[in-house]
Amino acid sequence: MTSTVSTILKWLKLVLVFAVIIAGLWIVYQYTNLFMPFLIALIFAYFLNPVVDFFESRGFSRLWSVIILFLIIGLALVISIYSLFPVIKEQISVLKENIPSYLDRIRTIVLNFIESLSSIMPGLPLEKLTAQLENNVNSFGPFLASQMPAIVTSSLTALGMLIIVPFALFFFLKDGREMKKSIIAIVPNRYFEMVLTLLYEVNWQIGGYIRGRINEGIWIVILTLLGYYIVHLKYAFLLAVIAGVLNIIPYLGPVLGAIPAVIIAMAGPNPVNLVIGIAVITVVVQAIDNVLIVPLAIGKCVDMHPLVVLLAILGGAQLMGIIGMLLAIPLLGSLIVIFKVLYKHLIQYRI
Repeated sequence: MTSTVSTILKWLKLVLVFAVIIAGLWIVYQYTNLFMPFLIALIFAYFLNPVVDFFESRGFSRLWSVIILFLIIGLALVISIYSLFPVIKEQISVLKENIPSYLDRIRTIVLNFIESLSSIMPGLPLEKLTAQLENNVNSFGPFLASQMPAIVTSSLTALGMLIIVPFALFFFLKDGREMKKSIIAIVPNRYFEMVLTLLYEVNWQIGGYIRGRINEGIWIVILTLLGYYIVHLKYAFLLAVIAGVLNIIPYLGPVLGAIPAVIIAMAGPNPVNLVIGIAVITVVVQAIDNVLIVPLAIGKCVDMHPLVVLLAILGGAQLMGIIGMLLAIPLLGSLIVIFKVLYKHLIQYRI
């Protein structure tokens, strides 16, 4: 009887701890705009912390290690802006000027496709489909104009993040260890080993995943850019960057990343050849990614069934959009690790 009561109490303790964690995540979700800059800074801190550790191992203090890193990042940004910004600016400017002609070209392609279908299927409501297409294309401009207030608001929010994120990142890198020590210091002795294991496992899970995904994205940009240059796709650099960023989203990312390139290709002089070329490039890059890059960059940081990963991504998209899709996997992986550690120490070891 005593053993049964003890087991029930252990499970209640486990449920209570998880309830507190879920409550904390709910609070973060409710105040996403408030916590988002700090979450972004934390992600960058996980990625850059090994660099700070490297400088510290060479005899620099933690403070000077962080300062040196910031100086290197600042210099890299200045060089990148000086060398790459004109290219990106020119491609965006040309793309903006050519959007009307691209829309007309895509409309012509779709109309020809509808006419071809109507010859095969005589009962197809050709006039209705054509009118709907014309309406969608004509409403695209007013739609963009109606979104300008939201775009301005998002730009102001992004400007605020540009100020807060580096500030928070500096202190995460400089005082991250002290923060962990402060958490451990208030833990009772009987839970010390459990909390230490928990912090280590979660840190390994999130840190390894984030660093791996960022490294993977950089390689995807390089490989995709090379492929787009080979097929002479316009705006190759801009489209390769989009593909690399969206590739961070598991499974859905490669498809989403190829869509802008396909749209540009369809508006070009040889749409069929370009679309085929983009498809081949996407398949080859993903094969290299899955065979070489992912095993080396991410390894076993996240070991989940593909269906679970897909459900987590869709759930994250439903709750927080693109940001939710990016955070869903490391968050779910961390929750699984937390449950395993808590179960091992609270239930099996009966502390």
